[in-house]
Amino acid sequence: MNKAVKIKRCMQNEKRSQFIVNDKKPVSCVLLLLISAWIAGCSISPQPALDGEMLVQKMPLPAGQWEVQQISSELTPSIETRWTSSSGAVAQTIVTYEVRNVDVAALKNEDDNIGEQACEAGFSSKVLTEGIQNGYPQLTWRSLCQAVDGLTALVLHKVIVGNEAHYRFRRTFMKRPTKEEWLLWIDYVHQFIVCDLSHTLAHPCPADLEQTNK
Repeated sequence: MNKAVKIKRCMQNEKRSQFIVNDKKPVSCVLLLLISAWIAGCSISPQPALDGEMLVQKMPLPAGQWEVQQISSELTPSIETRWTSSSGAVAQTIVTYEVRNVDVAALKNEDDNIGEQACEAGFSSKVLTEGIQNGYPQLTWRSLCQAVDGLTALVLHKVIVGNEAHYRFRRTFMKRPTKEEWLLWIDYVHQFIVCDLSHTLAHPCPADLEQTNK
């Protein structure tokens, strides 16, 4: 049975199969896994019950070993979890809270505008899937960035807009992935789900979702 760990806003356990981000406003704690190997963590509180709207993301990430850092901000009501590999690959989950009626296409345009400004030698994006997933709007697309130094980055994006937050995922490839690797990550993002334990008919959570105090 799949299990999930919830410790305030600081969460990561690659030995378990799900990563949960709850919809309550993030607390002011930072978990940084720094290059210098210094680690700043947040305190662990007694574990509250999972409740309300949440993102369920399968763990561990596919394809290799990853280091993780998690940052929450009081300036913007958001929290980012960033995974990096020794090869320079990057994956990010970004949750932005206290938002209402956000359009998924507007979030894509926001990312595309940043890419167009940063990618001086060329930029393109293409929608892969769009529609309703578990009662919430979602949009999955890829973008291709070409820098003036000849480097090319391919980014796989997914956005889900909930009622209490919107949830972004990005997987950045610093070199073109093989077909098998690309399809592996496409399958991975298709398994993302936003659910709501308070509205199980409209937004049901996975049947094997289980909380643990370990």
